[in-house]
Amino acid sequence: MRTERDWVATDDEVLAGFGRTGTAMAVAAEPEAEASLSTPAGWERLLVDASVVGGRERWERRLRGLEKELQLQLQAADVEESEAAALERRLAQLRRLERFALPVIELLARLPKQATWGEWIEKLTELAETALRHPEAILAMLNELRPMGEVGPAELEEVYTVLSDRLRFLRRQPPARRYGRVFVGSIEEARGRCFDLVFVPGLAEGVFPRRAQEDPLLLDVHREKLNGRLRVQDDRVMRERLLLHTAAGAAGKRLVVSYSRIDAVQSRPRVPSFYALEVVRAAEGRLPDLAAFGKQMAQAAPSRLGWPAPVDPAQSIDDAEYDLAVLAEMEDLPAQKTHGLGRYLVESNEHLGRSLRARYMRWHKSWSVADGIVNPDAETLELLRESRLGKRSYSPTALQQFATCPYRFLLYAIHRFRERESSVALEQMDPRTRGEIFHRAQFELMREMKQGGLLPVNPGNLRDTLDLADSVLDRVTGRYEEELAPAIERVWASEVEDLRTDLRGWLRETAAYQLDWVPARFEFGFGLPLEEGHDEASSPEEVLVEGARVRGSVDLVERHRNRSVLRITDHKTGRPPDPVPAYVGGGSMLQPVLYAMAVEQLLGEPVEAGRLSYCTQRGNFTDVQIRITPQAKRHMQEVLTTIDEAIEKGFLPAAPKKDACSFCEYRPVCGPYEETRVRRKQRNRLEPLRALRELL
Repeated sequence: MRTERDWVATDDEVLAGFGRTGTAMAVAAEPEAEASLSTPAGWERLLVDASVVGGRERWERRLRGLEKELQLQLQAADVEESEAAALERRLAQLRRLERFALPVIELLARLPKQATWGEWIEKLTELAETALRHPEAILAMLNELRPMGEVGPAELEEVYTVLSDRLRFLRRQPPARRYGRVFVGSIEEARGRCFDLVFVPGLAEGVFPRRAQEDPLLLDVHREKLNGRLRVQDDRVMRERLLLHTAAGAAGKRLVVSYSRIDAVQSRPRVPSFYALEVVRAAEGRLPDLAAFGKQMAQAAPSRLGWPAPVDPAQSIDDAEYDLAVLAEMEDLPAQKTHGLGRYLVESNEHLGRSLRARYMRWHKSWSVADGIVNPDAETLELLRESRLGKRSYSPTALQQFATCPYRFLLYAIHRFRERESSVALEQMDPRTRGEIFHRAQFELMREMKQGGLLPVNPGNLRDTLDLADSVLDRVTGRYEEELAPAIERVWASEVEDLRTDLRGWLRETAAYQLDWVPARFEFGFGLPLEEGHDEASSPEEVLVEGARVRGSVDLVERHRNRSVLRITDHKTGRPPDPVPAYVGGGSMLQPVLYAMAVEQLLGEPVEAGRLSYCTQRGNFTDVQIRITPQAKRHMQEVLTTIDEAIEKGFLPAAPKKDACSFCEYRPVCGPYEETRVRRKQRNRLEPLRALRELL
């Protein structure tokens, strides 16, 4: 429901400021919901999860579908208390979003294709009152157009063209304040107004006044002959001068003009325009020398781009300028006189003090609390014990983070922090989404091939297999297209065809070179919820490998045609590693060996090899095969022991391997200089990590 509509006077009407002061918004009737609209936390994430891009029906269906999905997650028997609270908060946010968004979407859906301007004004007024908390400025602008009410019919594109410029420069008058208000606008907008204090920035050469240039298509000499009313150079100069007069005339008590001495874009000095010199002559009765004037201005305002503060702290206009001025003053003093001068900074702002101390400790050679978890207290150690490899399960992907950086392992695998997802325009399919679609298509394809007796793939059944692959891919991508609602259909179609090429290329490679291996299990999972996307023989329990609880999903388990041995395969959609690892790749390539050891325990059969199959054009359909030998298992045992001991001792510092920070999602937490800092630290405590990274 909406409140009764009030008249909103246009800006140019007499006593316009004495119109209504309330708002017509009435979407959220209850106080709790209305308060939530001021800070719609989580709405962006909800819109991404719901994939609401589309018309009214899709908005309603996807929002209610997401609500049902969250309710099912909340009703799950194994949901933790903290997770349940988070789900309840998301449900509350979703309901508030639904109460706000669906009425707006409904109004947008009811907009006519064409109508008279009077009808358009009524529809847009209703939309503004529903969607905006303070619609007064919009309503005032629409009321200006009411004399056009009988004109039409007008289409939406025409309405958009008329309103776009008006809305782009629309400003809402600030409320009356006891101590006055600040108006920020162009000089034309200040015409006819009077202010106690007027600031006119930008009186630099080429900025104000702007360079007056002739129209190259119709020069002034021809303009004068054609029509005396056409604007020529003198008119352009007079218009710029009139702007200065207007700005000066709006000042009731004081006029302040300024110019920037540095062009930040081109990194070159600027000089004052003759307008600035004219203002000085009007104030002092004489025209100043340009060089002397520039020097005087530099002394009066010595700020620079890299250090925006005056020389004298007393001339500062805010706290930041004062602090910078004090620090700059300390640079020229001897060390014995600077002791304690900046102490007020760390005492007045506890966060700044903590930040400065942390930065000092991070660059110091001794390990400290600023470097991650390195010297934990008893309580922290007790908490870390619950995260040891024998206490909770880890995936190979999580364990691989340790070799990259122990602190990254802490954030990723123990704290389970993830980078915030954001909605972006679809110019290229997200790599994770692409990999998920490809894996899903592979799983459904192999399941149907098994049911149809098409396994293993060979030259004889390759044609039937390729036809089946096309059908499966169309079905899978159709489901994802409905869920993801791609913004650009052509881009989506192109990416799907690339997937089709990869899928067919993988099948051809398999038919030509993998004739000795027969697929036995697909998406064979352990320690994961039993879902439709896993093999029916999957186990919900984790596997204990060398004392570590491991969970994961093996893309493919194959059995040799002539020997009683298995081979496990993990399909990859990226590029193959360089160099190729012999066993564990310095702790950063654990899936082949770790999955092989887990499958041996679950199926009770020996695994001969672990294979990384880079089954796309990008990976050049390359296979990386690792033999599961006693040496490989010893390397894996050493990796797991090193990680477990680091957790037990509480030594998980920010110690990245070379170039690891360049692509780390946690870089905003640590900063860009971790590799440089860690080289200054004591090296003896990093010996186990260094030894792990040297494993083949």
